[in-house]
This record gives sequence, structure tokens and C-alpha cells, in this order.
Amino acid sequence: MEDLKPDNILITSTGLLKITDFGQCCIYVSDDPSRNYDCQVASRWYRAPELLFGSTTYDPKVDEWACGCIFTEFYNGAPLFTGRNDIEQIGKLVSVLGSPCERNWKSWNIMPDYGKIVFEDNKPVDNWKAVVPLASETCLSLLRKLVVYSAEERYSAEAALHHEFFIVDIPKQAPYVPPPISFRISQQMDSTGPDLDASLAQYY
Repeated sequence: MEDLKPDNILITSTGLLKITDFGQCCIYVSDDPSRNYDCQVASRWYRAPELLFGSTTYDPKVDEWACGCIFTEFYNGAPLFTGRNDIEQIGKLVSVLGSPCERNWKSWNIMPDYGKIVFEDNKPVDNWKAVVPLASETCLSLLRKLVVYSAEERYSAEAALHHEFFIVDIPKQAPYVPPPISFRISQQMDSTGPDLDASLAQYY
């Protein structure tokens, strides 16, 4: 399980996506579902609800939540949930997904921090087009399966890849990727004359 966020996702000049920064990652042991993990993983803006409510027995579905948040950021140009602390972050989730309850989160009442925060009866957003205006209907359909409270109902990575979004909305051509910057450094490192200053000026 990773610390997924746009800062940790790189794309090469050939369009190959690479994930970086494994400082907060942990290895999920699938044959030990009761194993405890640290709930303070992942960057807050991309942290799944079960982590925000103190769960230490989660699974890779926390990464799918982060992927959903990253998807919305691709379209909106800004993060979806931007809380300055965990309480404010939860409030941001509630403003879109409604108040957590047994109806929208099957394991809500067993979360470690269940009952510590009192919520008003906020309704979920009906029109996700208002949340992600530039997304297609197929993309919105996928987002509704990723950005959900209940990990049991959240898509797995395999299920997400089988969603029609990756069939219908694939562009005919890959988007433009700038070529890598190449710096040619002279071996004459003792040259500090005007010519060297002029050659370096183009990079500032």
C-alpha cells in the first residue's frame, strides 16, 4: 500500500507511468486480514476514510480511494479534499459524500473513532458533474466506485481496470509529453569567463 498522490507519480517521455517515494508504504499480507497497520499513512488529502477514522486493519482499497482523488485532480486541476487537519478533512468528505452512516458505510460502527465526532445529517451530492465538471459520464461512473466511504463497496484495482472508462474513453493519441531536459556541461570547469555566464543565462 502506497502514499499515492500526484507528487509521487511521474511520467516518462515515452508515456510510461512510474510511482515513487515508498517511505510510507507498507506490505499488505493478504492471508492475515487481522494484521494491524499504521493508520497515519498516506498524505491527508488522499487518505481513505477508514484511515481518517483510525482503522489499522485496512487493505489495498485505501490506494483505490487515493486513485479516485487523483483522477478528480486531473480534471479539476486542484485536489478534491483539502483539509488542514484530520477533522477538517473529514468535513470535506462529508460535504460531497454526505454524513457517514450504516447505509453508506457497512463497517462504519466498528471504526475506532466511531462516535467521537457528531455529524449533521448531510446528504451526498447527487450531481457529480458539479464536483468534476470536465469529466465524462463514464469517468464519473468510475469515480463513484472509487470515492466512496465503504471499502467493501469500493472498486479494487482489477475491477477499476475493467470499467468501461478504460475502454470507451481511451484517447486515440497519447497526450503530449515534453521531452526530457538535457544539460551539456563542459569539462573545462575552470572557465568562468563571459562566454560561460552567457551560456548559463538561458536556464534562468
